[in-house]
Amino acid sequence: MNRKRLAPFACLLAYALGPPLGAQNLTPYSTGVNLRRTILLCEFESPSVTTEASPGQRYQTVAARVHVSRVLKDADAAGLTPGFYDVTIPRSYHMAGIPQYPAWMDRDLKPGLLYMVFSDAKGDIRKVIEEPMSVELLTDKVDTVGDVELILGSSSLPAAAQIPGAVAALDSPKLHGNEMAQYVAWLLFANSDAETAPLFNALQGKGAMAFSDSGKSALLDHLLSRAIIPQAALRTNLLSALTDLAVRYFIAQPEEPATRGRPEYLATTILTSYLPAIRRLPAAAAALQRVRLTADDAARLRSKALAFALDKRLTPEWQAQARDLLSLFPAQ
Repeated sequence: MNRKRLAPFACLLAYALGPPLGAQNLTPYSTGVNLRRTILLCEFESPSVTTEASPGQRYQTVAARVHVSRVLKDADAAGLTPGFYDVTIPRSYHMAGIPQYPAWMDRDLKPGLLYMVFSDAKGDIRKVIEEPMSVELLTDKVDTVGDVELILGSSSLPAAAQIPGAVAALDSPKLHGNEMAQYVAWLLFANSDAETAPLFNALQGKGAMAFSDSGKSALLDHLLSRAIIPQAALRTNLLSALTDLAVRYFIAQPEEPATRGRPEYLATTILTSYLPAIRRLPAAAAALQRVRLTADDAARLRSKALAFALDKRLTPEWQAQARDLLSLFPAQ
């Protein structure tokens, strides 16, 4: 099993640790939706790929006509409009440690697939598409567009006044992804426990399962990246949400069950990455001790943790994490 895949929050930890702690402000930054200059929706039409090899690297160039159906955010406020545009996107395959172009790398650009593009490129809309900070494939299952519209529409409000909108969104029938996960984590961090009580209560109920599998992982990512900041010690709701969700997501039925004999990806990531990180943070470790499960959920957790503890495909360290989790919820 690839250890690199089991540390999805590493870049978020680096971001959280990056700025001097004294300079960190609790409210201006909420999500990449607010941080990025431009957000748009686009679909590729009949892309053509040109490949050129060189020592240690294989380069690709994608030439395509792209249909921009919506511009959700345009910080330049001029010249970025829906329509058809011809673009040329450089891509490269990672070889011999040479950096690659990550945003469009390995993306399926066939017609019929709709992408959300987050970019800081200025001026020509072609540059926005060719040089994105990130891209996200949209699906009918996850309400990514609705989440972005909610975040953008709420951004002028005080942080506490944005909480009711987030709570209402978690009660909607569609699932949520990374943008909503980051937004929820920020709201729990930027507001007091009294202000975030409705949001925390929603996450204690069905709101916890209002995220896709990748959204669940993203929510843990963003909660953990906030939990390492010293001010988070004052945010009991954030720490409790992090630890409660880590345990509940470990036993949750995944959207995509284990295949080809592999353990469930999210459950394994929780066991081998999130729980060890939580235990290294005193305030989070204390919150983990306070997690309470129903008798049925505790029984499911013991069964699943025992299976992981006995799984010879996992490293001894990961098996030990499963045994430690078992010790938190002993049979009565």
